Amino acid sequence: LLIFIFLILNLVDCKLEVLSEEQMGKAARQIRCDVCKFAIDKIAKNLEKASRLTENKILTYVTNFCGHPDNSMDNPSFVRDFDVKVIENEYIFVSKEQDPNEEAENDNSLNISWRPVVMKKACLQTILESGSDLSEELYEGIKNKKLNTNKMKNKFCHCQKKKK
Repeated sequence: LLIFIFLILNLVDCKLEVLSEEQMGKAARQIRCDVCKFAIDKIAKNLEKASRLTENKILTYVTNFCGHPDNSMDNPSFVRDFDVKVIENEYIFVSKEQDPNEEAENDNSLNISWRPVVMKKACLQTILESGSDLSEELYEGIKNKKLNTNKMKNKFCHCQKKKK
């Protein structure tokens, strides 16, 4: 039975590491720019397909995009498509499709149980904080058929150049 449990734990990527609130906060701060850029593109793409949009509908969509802040089980839907890697003590937000040839022994992914928590935290720090202003810009852009996601990313993502 112990061997079976050991095998199951290894199969589901259950590294027994625990991230402190401070480490999760650091990880979220380091990936928040990339999460924000991705989220704005995804939100704009989804809303452009929708019909009969009102400012309130857009605000509701934007507010719910990252998952509910008080529900730890309500994670953003994009979590399954992305990963958080740790490279030289820096947290990096990457698409799982970006590096399909990466070998398992070089896996530097954040523990699978912490990925959704960190991604949600980063999403909430950017998208939810900008909620009504972002919603207003999305509404005006869609209504006037002049949606400029690059302008929105510059305005709301607060990205800083990485120091080398």
